[in-house]
Amino acid sequence: METGRAFGEDVRTRFPGGVLIEATEPEAALEETRRALESGADTLFEPAFLADGLYVRCDVLLREGTAWRLVEVKSSTSVKPHYEEEVAFQVEVLRRAGIEVVRASLGLVDKTLVRGDRPLEHADLLLLTDLTRRVDQLRTAVLDAIRTWEGLREAGRRPDAVLGPACRNPVPCPFTAHCREGQSETDIETIPGMRHDRIVRFRAQGVDTIEQIPDGERLSPIERRVVEVVRFGGPRVEPGVAGELASIEFPACFVDFEAAGPLLPLFPGLGPYGPVVFQWSCHRLDSPGSEAVHSEFLDVTGQDPRSGFVASLRLAVEGARSIAVYSSYEKQRLEALERQGIDGAKDLLGYVLDRLVDLYPIVREGVYDRAFGGQFSIKAVLPALVPGLDYSDLAIKGGDAASQAYLDLVSGALPPEAAEATREALLRYCERDTLAMVELYRALRRLARLD
Repeated sequence: METGRAFGEDVRTRFPGGVLIEATEPEAALEETRRALESGADTLFEPAFLADGLYVRCDVLLREGTAWRLVEVKSSTSVKPHYEEEVAFQVEVLRRAGIEVVRASLGLVDKTLVRGDRPLEHADLLLLTDLTRRVDQLRTAVLDAIRTWEGLREAGRRPDAVLGPACRNPVPCPFTAHCREGQSETDIETIPGMRHDRIVRFRAQGVDTIEQIPDGERLSPIERRVVEVVRFGGPRVEPGVAGELASIEFPACFVDFEAAGPLLPLFPGLGPYGPVVFQWSCHRLDSPGSEAVHSEFLDVTGQDPRSGFVASLRLAVEGARSIAVYSSYEKQRLEALERQGIDGAKDLLGYVLDRLVDLYPIVREGVYDRAFGGQFSIKAVLPALVPGLDYSDLAIKGGDAASQAYLDLVSGALPPEAAEATREALLRYCERDTLAMVELYRALRRLARLD
């Protein structure tokens, strides 16, 4: 959100002479917009409009002759359907408010740009994409949506909440807890990967919980496993899990990376959101039951950490016969390092790929416990299979927070005491990730009856 706000504000320099509508309350913003229009302003930032009970605030409004051009700014590198819908809705409200809109554009981030020696600014990144024709195509859908909203408003009730995967992707909806009020913990929405249309069909049949799914219903292997665990208890471990775990050879290294990809590239050769790995943690086991030996790397000096990351990690995993991760994230970051041309990255990638074991698909395809709650992230799986080990005691509890902590540190804005505490928090978080993998691996061996 902060990235989007900063991008939206800074790109205003591409439209000089604009008038910013500063009021936050709707009535004041509407009045300030009216005065700006009457004064003959040619460019407006954050103007407010109200028509037929529909209220919008636009990012940029540019006068073109006797009409106007709308620009909606997003800190994204691609056009998304909900961006198009948002622009179409704004155009509809503006026209109802008496503002003739002849062009509508989306201001995106130009992902083709690469930073040279000079740091890029937000205004450098702005790429305008014309949506005028698409807005016209969407008008019928917008009008249908408005009629739906008006009907709900007149009826005095909230929309029916049909929960499904869309509530979690691409990010969790902030209203999910509100919509789940009174929902069973075994609601069909908790079945991982179930399509939204199937959830709608189930609910239309009066099937709201996993227990109510008919016996003859066709289900995927994962869906079937979840249903059986809910009905008959668990955890459930498929026979193939034992073979997958037994294939892990020793010494084995369990590794985790942290990276930051801010909108403004940190170093030369990177583009917008270009990932910079700044930290790794490694727990090495000489045998399944041996004591784990920990090593780590963290560079928050503000210098480019990538070469040091590659060189130190190569030494840490030297001699390992298996390198375990949880998800494809580490592989993706190593591939990015190779593309970025970092010394030693190609050799490191090849070395790791020859030994790579991903625990995530082993769990997803072969293990389920009711306490997973329909999720397979390590933070969901760990407390269920390794009671007493989680992330609740840490100051940094997730990858997004770790990325932001790194950016805070390299900005130099933190006072010394806070900087040291943040650095220590980063170390403890990444260490917990690899310790979690070790203990999860051991728990899985017990469940698979290998120990």
